Amino acid sequence: MAVADGLGGHAASNVASTIVIKALKPYDREVSPEDLAVTLGQAINEASDALRTRDAEDPCVPDMGTTLAALLWSGKRVVSANIGDSRIYHLRDNQFTAFSEDHVYERLVFDAAAVPDHPPSSVVSLTDGQTADRPT
Repeated sequence: MAVADGLGGHAASNVASTIVIKALKPYDREVSPEDLAVTLGQAINEASDALRTRDAEDPCVPDMGTTLAALLWSGKRVVSANIGDSRIYHLRDNQFTAFSEDHVYERLVFDAAAVPDHPPSSVVSLTDGQTADRPT
């Protein structure tokens, strides 16, 4: 299960979210519980590569980007991933609990400041291709 929500203010964000979902689709299959994390990681890397390839090939879609929230499960075991400000929530007894945190520049800097001897300037890019000189 995956949700990709294009980044507001970026060119072709709807194209970016479509590319990501299409790249993830082949990974929506039976996977052994031991391979869930590796498989989801491979799926996200492939989606990131697909975005970068399209960005390089098509000058009409520069700097396109999308957020991602994804789950992959087998039986009762689940792995999750999120990129950007799309969150994953757990619903139990009619109560939602945040299961993930936003991956936005301000949050990364805040979290980095809480780590001893970790300068905030060392925060670098996520798989959406954003960098310190191109923050979201």
